[in-house]
Amino acid sequence: MAVAVSTLARDVSSLKRVIALLTFSGTYTTGGEAPTAGFLKEFSLSRILAVFFEQSDVLVAGGLVASYDHVNNKVFLRETAGTVDLPLKELSSGASLTGVLFRAEFIGEGNN
Repeated sequence: MAVAVSTLARDVSSLKRVIALLTFSGTYTTGGEAPTAGFLKEFSLSRILAVFFEQSDVLVAGGLVASYDHVNNKVFLRETAGTVDLPLKELSSGASLTGVLFRAEFIGEGNN
């Protein structure tokens, strides 16, 4: 069996990295949380190619795990399903996000 490879970006000089602290507030909405409007412009990015989240106990409240939905530009928060051998499930709608912080690295194509 082979693994297909698709080039997402070739010119390394056109890529930009931004390390940011994501501070959540309010309650979680099913389907993910959208970052602040205009964050791509603030980061000087035209599009995001990859996002990596730091899963540190120092930053993460309640053992949550973050992932990024590139299609809908949202951050999903997931939690354990009660035991270690079950898959992660999306955080319940309406769950409090007070004190939830993630450090994230955004890699993307830059605005010139």
